[in-house]
Amino acid sequence: MKTEKKKMTFLAALLAGALACAAPIQGFAASLGLTTGSPTLEASLASVDYLVFDSDGDLSTSGAAVDSSVGVSPTGFTELGFGVGFSLTDPLSGFDGGFEVVDEDLIDPLFLGGDLIAVGYTEDVFEFQFGNLVGSAAGDFGDSVLMVVTLFDSLGDNPFAGLSDGEFYDASIIVSSVVPSPVPIPAALPLFLSALVGFGWLGRKQRSKG
Repeated sequence: MKTEKKKMTFLAALLAGALACAAPIQGFAASLGLTTGSPTLEASLASVDYLVFDSDGDLSTSGAAVDSSVGVSPTGFTELGFGVGFSLTDPLSGFDGGFEVVDEDLIDPLFLGGDLIAVGYTEDVFEFQFGNLVGSAAGDFGDSVLMVVTLFDSLGDNPFAGLSDGEFYDASIIVSSVVPSPVPIPAALPLFLSALVGFGWLGRKQRSKG
């Protein structure tokens, strides 16, 4: 009887450990870590304006010529613009904004647009993810896009910290479709299943003794 209780205790501990390991571990990374693919739009030269309003910063550009595209074909002269406001103390969570790409040859010129849903950064690079996509090309880009703003000037590992009020920064801008991430199978799942099988085996053994 004591042996059976020990087995039950061991299997219960094993199951609890498996469930704990299967829970997602929260980590922090400045980069959004998104996988992107076609279609893409690029403005190889844009002038990005930075202004400070009390405790908020604002990055924006307008009229940046889209000079390269993959997977979609704007019909005429196409321009890109965006406006992003963010908290100076926490730009990764206190933000709002949007973007639009305008094709002047279309009757409805809005080619693509959306609302800001996530912010990240790497060295000299801003990452802005936009969702709620609208425009004639929205269906081609899927659920969301990643806008990568690469500065020509070096502002360091955290470009938000290197910005100066009233300055203009030359940059390139690439807008790409975000590829949905597959749902990962927790590494602890085999352990969890083994625990369930062990419980079943133990139950059968007890019933056979009864």
